[in-house]
Parts: sequence; C-alpha cells; structure tokens
Amino acid sequence: MKKLLLWLVIIILIVLVNVSYAQEAGSGHALKFNGSTNYADCGDVVLGTTDFTIEGWFNFAGLGNNKGLMGTWKSGWPPYFYLSYGLLSSSDLTLAFHMTGVSNTYATYNTTGVLGWHHIAGTFKRNGNMILYLDGIPRDSASISFASGQSVDYAPSSFQLGSLGSGASGLLFSGQIDEVRIWSKALSASEIRDKMCMKLKGTEAGLKAYWRMDEGTGNTIFDSSTSGYNGTTY
Repeated sequence: MKKLLLWLVIIILIVLVNVSYAQEAGSGHALKFNGSTNYADCGDVVLGTTDFTIEGWFNFAGLGNNKGLMGTWKSGWPPYFYLSYGLLSSSDLTLAFHMTGVSNTYATYNTTGVLGWHHIAGTFKRNGNMILYLDGIPRDSASISFASGQSVDYAPSSFQLGSLGSGASGLLFSGQIDEVRIWSKALSASEIRDKMCMKLKGTEAGLKAYWRMDEGTGNTIFDSSTSGYNGTTY
C-alpha cells in the first residue's frame, strides 16, 4: 500500500512539473542579447493598411535606460512603430506609433522593475487606439485614428528585435527574447492571454510572422509562420 501511494505521488509530481514547464516563457531556447552589439534583423514585414499586433516574451537582464525591445524606427522619419523600455523615463515601457507628418504617439506604463520573464504586447487598431499590454493586462492606450487607411510599409525597412529598428544604434536590449509574433489584426485582451503561454502551430489565422527562437546555433532565426520572414542575428 505504501509503495502504491509512493508511485501515485511520483506520477502526480511528474504531471505537475510537465504542466509548469509547458507554461514557462522561453521553453527550449531563447535568443540572448548583450545590450551593446546584438540585435536581429527580420527584414521588411509587410503590414500594408491592416490593424496589427506585436508581442513577445522578454527576460530583462538589467533595468538601464533606452532598451529597444523591437520595432521599425528609421532615420528620416518615415512611418514606423516600436516597443521600448526606459526611453521616456527610466522605468517606462513605451509603445510608439508614427506616421509621416504626424508627431509620435505614445502609450506608456511606469513600472519600478521588470526583471525576469515578462510578456509584452502592443495592438494597433488603425481607426481607433493602440494598446500596451504587460503580462496580458492592458496598461495604457492612445489614439491612432489618424493612421486609418495609411500604410506603414516603406523601403528599405526592417523589423528588428533587441533594437528600436536602427540596428546597432537602436538603443540595444540586454537580456533574452523569445516567442515573438506579429499578427495582421488587433488581438483582443482575451486572445492575447489565451495564446501568450502557448507554442503556436504557425498556421493560425492572421499570424503574419512568428519567431520561436529555438534554433540554438547559427545566425538565422526562422519564421515559423507561412510568410518566410527569416531573421539574421548580429
């Protein structure tokens, strides 16, 4: 009887460990960034005039200012968007959107510390608001109705990780990044929470790009969606 109870306890522990591991950010591999030279360039992710969402898991190694998490910023002020930490103040998460001839629009959330793994997302509804999410909870929003019907695509351009979008001069990130996704729709809060701890198939409706960061070696991060936006790491 004691042996049977012992085996039941062991089986329960195995199940609990497996469930916990499946829900962890960065399961398998994650891409590391040193904050001084590393970033990833994923090329021109074509979004046209659609609503869209950017999201990913970030493990902050430090809380210094001006960390570019991901974005498409480019000198000369063409249309762009980005997600950063510490840009407007030392403890602000910032989601930014810019169109030619329009000033930057920001959604921000002040936090005294985001060390460790956190899920961060931004949704962009062209005739309404953009919303900044931290760990599946909406934290701030701002109107981007001025962008209705306007394209954010321009050439040459690139969507970059660990940078605001301007390569090594893009206020680089220190830490790890995992499970980055771009959707060609503005996800709802429930959609973000339902999927943020799941590994996707890559064929989900509206999934524009998807980098799992599971390669472990080499300087290519493969797009697991059907779009083929493979990235190069530096």
